[in-house]
Amino acid sequence: MKVSLLKLRKILLCDYLYYFIFLISLIVFAISISNPIKSKNYTSFEGIVTNIKVTNYVSLEIKNAKDKIIGTYYLKDDEKLNLDLGDRVKVSGKAKTILKNTNPNLFNYKNYLASKKIFNKIEIENIYRLKKNTNIFYKIKKDLNNNISQRKNAPYLRAFIMGDTSDIKIAVKNKYLSLGVNHLFAISGMHISLITGTILLVLKKLKVEETKRYLITSLFLVFYMFITSFSASVLRSGLFFIFLAVNNVYYFNIKPQNVLLLVISLIIIQNPFIIYNTGFIYSSVISFTLLIESKNLEKNNNYLINLFQVSLISFIASFLITVTNNFEINVLSTIFNLFYVPFVSYLLLPLCFINLFLPITDPILSLLVKFLESLTLMLGNVKSKIILSQINLPLLILYLLIIFLILFKRRIIYYFLLIILIVFHHNINFFFPSSYIMMIDIGQGDSIIVHSNNETVLIDTGGKEFTFKNSNNSNTIAYNTTYPLLKSLGIKKIDRLILTHGDNDHLGEAKNLIDLIEVDKVYFNLGKRNKNELDLIEKLESKKIKYTTSYENLTFKVGNFKFWQLNREYDDENTSSSIYLAEIDGYKILFTGDASCESEKYILTKLDTKIDILKVGHHGSKTSTSEELLDSLAPQIALISSGRDNKFNHPHRQVVDLLRSKKVSIYNTQTSGAIEINFKKNVTISPYFK
Repeated sequence: MKVSLLKLRKILLCDYLYYFIFLISLIVFAISISNPIKSKNYTSFEGIVTNIKVTNYVSLEIKNAKDKIIGTYYLKDDEKLNLDLGDRVKVSGKAKTILKNTNPNLFNYKNYLASKKIFNKIEIENIYRLKKNTNIFYKIKKDLNNNISQRKNAPYLRAFIMGDTSDIKIAVKNKYLSLGVNHLFAISGMHISLITGTILLVLKKLKVEETKRYLITSLFLVFYMFITSFSASVLRSGLFFIFLAVNNVYYFNIKPQNVLLLVISLIIIQNPFIIYNTGFIYSSVISFTLLIESKNLEKNNNYLINLFQVSLISFIASFLITVTNNFEINVLSTIFNLFYVPFVSYLLLPLCFINLFLPITDPILSLLVKFLESLTLMLGNVKSKIILSQINLPLLILYLLIIFLILFKRRIIYYFLLIILIVFHHNINFFFPSSYIMMIDIGQGDSIIVHSNNETVLIDTGGKEFTFKNSNNSNTIAYNTTYPLLKSLGIKKIDRLILTHGDNDHLGEAKNLIDLIEVDKVYFNLGKRNKNELDLIEKLESKKIKYTTSYENLTFKVGNFKFWQLNREYDDENTSSSIYLAEIDGYKILFTGDASCESEKYILTKLDTKIDILKVGHHGSKTSTSEELLDSLAPQIALISSGRDNKFNHPHRQVVDLLRSKKVSIYNTQTSGAIEINFKKNVTISPYFK
């Protein structure tokens, strides 16, 4: 037995073994993405409920021995969901296609679900509970959820214990992100270290022998992974501890970085799509880098200096991941972490676990949370955030080279090179000016970017018919789509925000958007102001943002684009939509908002020119886009913005047939996603879905 263990130790001490296993995992990933798992288009499914989330609809994750699905169910009036975690159910409904991101550079929902091994979605019409939960572990998880939900500091208890930050106020969560400290609110190595360290210490005080200490702690970690639904970062951190425990107990003396590499490789082999999980990539890259750098960090015994070094290395190691996902960095994040890391690690996080069992500590926890949020909102006003556009291949190569030199050569000159590259990247639209239009896919509504020579017009913002009850507005179009997209394009300011009229699907997101990005001037349409517009004006005045009316014959220039407002005032909101003609290098584009045939008839009395591109009015409704308009203006390209499966059945078949009969090329966000039109020597049209 001893001889066998010696041979095993010798094999396990070989670095190349772990490099080889990691290479195998990458090959498995490459094969998996080249042969993706196809949806089985379930219309009915039977299994165990593993996750429930209720907003204004119910989202269920259900699994059986063979598969796993996500289902959405819209509650009827006054209906209550009589389901618990662990219940066995049968659902039936319509199979739904899981879409990837329909706008460039943004969050890919399809990949996110794939990272959880979910490849099928059902819009549930009927739910039948076949068997009530009898599993003790699901019961504990449910009771824990219910207990947390009733607590005063539930958002932070849920974040630090369950790994769910959705209940933290959106304004505060945005500031955590912009300060570069949001990583502290995702369960990772820091949380696992606190849990395992506490359990091991207690067991040691109870004189439990080492092997049993590690075994008990490891079993608890497996249970904790279950409680947190085996989230990627917890899975990585928990398995790393368990593998290290085996390494220590059997004295294999494997390097910690090799243990981590083995854990990462095995997780990828078991689920190749987990590479799509940002939390997994973040925690893996940072942990691996810190382990490699650990010898250098041990040279300094000063806590603050050591913490600064750890924060700086983490910042540099995760730089490309941060930019790729958030399109921004905070240059002071390393400094901010000098406060946030010890505050969260030694005060807030431990107190959340204590508070779970001792509610009497509520006042202390509330005080700490209030202090943290107030400080965060104040620091969030410090202008230390830098927007960085989506990284292209040349930039990626340069960044990788410089980051490698910083981490492994550690010379001050390489830090200066990184700063120079960041400054260049931040101003890339200045160095490489371009002119384009992008119709954003925002569902049922309008929102169009017009960009030229580092100046930007946004025509409408879109908006939803309803807001989520329990989502803290984190599900808004501005937060999830418009602002991230603008950042990914390197757009730091909206010079002119044109709101064609007051309907919610055109200006509903304006209030959210002006909280996220600088807006220089806002243009309303002619006509009476409705409640949406009056509420927005109140907010514009409080933020000292200039606004005016898009009066008839208004003209202005933005970059190489020249704009003319053509419409007049009517009693009807849609008919009064601002109608803008834009021209660039001889190409003419007509933006019509929700203008009706009556508006179109009026502007034809003022237009004596053909156009190249028509933004079809009112999402393709039959109240707009008359044959007279098409015959007079003869557009070659029609852009339609309408939501998938919208209740209005936009675009109307009559309008589509009319456009086709006039040989107009139609691009619809329903089928094309975002649509980009570049104006160089020739016009190029790039639908995001091809």
